Amino acid sequence: MSATVSIAMRLGRGIAVAGLCCGTLSALAAQVQRLPRARCTTFTLFASGFEEGETFVGNASAGSGGSGGDSSRIIAVPGFASDPIYGNKTYYLHVPASYNSTVATPLVMVLHGAAGSPVGTLTQAQSMRSFWSAASNANGFIVVAPTASGGLGGWIAPASPLDVPSDYDVMLAVVADVEARYNIERQRRYLWGFSAGGHVTLDILLNHFSTTLDGDFFAGFGVNAGVTAQLACSGLSGAACNALFANLLPKTPVDVHHGSSDGTVPIAFAQADRTRFVSNGWSEGETYFWQPFSGGHTVLATHPAETWNHLCEFAMLP
Repeated sequence: MSATVSIAMRLGRGIAVAGLCCGTLSALAAQVQRLPRARCTTFTLFASGFEEGETFVGNASAGSGGSGGDSSRIIAVPGFASDPIYGNKTYYLHVPASYNSTVATPLVMVLHGAAGSPVGTLTQAQSMRSFWSAASNANGFIVVAPTASGGLGGWIAPASPLDVPSDYDVMLAVVADVEARYNIERQRRYLWGFSAGGHVTLDILLNHFSTTLDGDFFAGFGVNAGVTAQLACSGLSGAACNALFANLLPKTPVDVHHGSSDGTVPIAFAQADRTRFVSNGWSEGETYFWQPFSGGHTVLATHPAETWNHLCEFAMLP
């Protein structure tokens, strides 16, 4: 389950300032809502259990149906159908048997670590989909696993809002395809990543290099062995990195797992991120969940359910 950290080098960091400004302004209109705990399982139409005081009004994608089980799809990023990479992207999907097309269902996107080659991304994405399937079946959410586009199996992150296409465009295209085929609750989309996928997850949370795929797009973020030093804050001073945390609104919930003996991404980097989160508006145990574990650069079988347990109560409202 381990993976080498490998992400395309980000250039043109000066453009990031403008991206952060614009994204932060748009985020002021969004807010995170905490839902009744019963919303964490969606086996019935009335998942809330008729709890008093519930005011959540969802945003169902009203997809055309679909069926349970594992599947894969090949799609093209809009506008790049003839591109040899972005015109032919595979993603993997798991839909629990409990799926009911009349119920808007949460979606968890899972990002694999660097895979060594384009072929390796297929194996890694399938592995991550399978790894999350038990939690999906137990709690009634859909899992989707896109594949990275880098030549060495790493994720291609944009260098600026104008840097398109990138794997962030792939993720948007994957979500759009899933939402057209299944009834997804758009206010309960969640993002999780391991290693390089975790670095990307934090970048999407903190930066605004995509005008759509940012901290407002997902209601919660989960990270295993991912840190901001590898991408989101790469090349930035400590003060500039801290500003990313301070300026972000709303303070979208984050769950972090990190191995105490991780030799690839030392836990000290994750501990530094922890300090930034809790000193910039996240509340430990409420919107920031720190879960160190005894182990190295890996994901344990219990982690998907633990992550879901912390993030599932949150919805991102427009």
